[in-house]
Amino acid sequence: MFYDLLLIPLRNGIGYGIYKECNLYKQGLIEGKSLDTLIGLWIKIKEKYAINRIFYARGPGSLSALKLLHIFVHTLSITSGIKLFATDNFYFSEHPILAFGNQYFIKYDGEIILKAFDVKIKDKIPNFPQKLNDKAFVDPLEPLYVLPAV
Repeated sequence: MFYDLLLIPLRNGIGYGIYKECNLYKQGLIEGKSLDTLIGLWIKIKEKYAINRIFYARGPGSLSALKLLHIFVHTLSITSGIKLFATDNFYFSEHPILAFGNQYFIKYDGEIILKAFDVKIKDKIPNFPQKLNDKAFVDPLEPLYVLPAV
């Protein structure tokens, strides 16, 4: 039996969901540096599950986490023949995502923009959908950087 893996990069770790026939089977959050959490998570998952598709959030968010996730899943795709699918982080939550300082990413009228807030907004754990809508994962397979040029 084949399973799907959903990966969501977080500022301090990775969120994951394992799906069986597009239904949520298991989910979790692992805190730590992105590279360490991705490698450790993959070692544990490949021992128990045959993954043939990876769905992932391509951003916006932490630039280093996005880059590492992108390289990691593309390496798995090339070396293991795993199919990749991507969408933006707002598929999992409409909560503002910290960019830098008091600037946050929000999605407004289908467009991701930066907005300043006077108060610090607490991070929110992303929602793992009970039923994975694979038709929502049609974004380009590349990190989504939304920061303006400086």
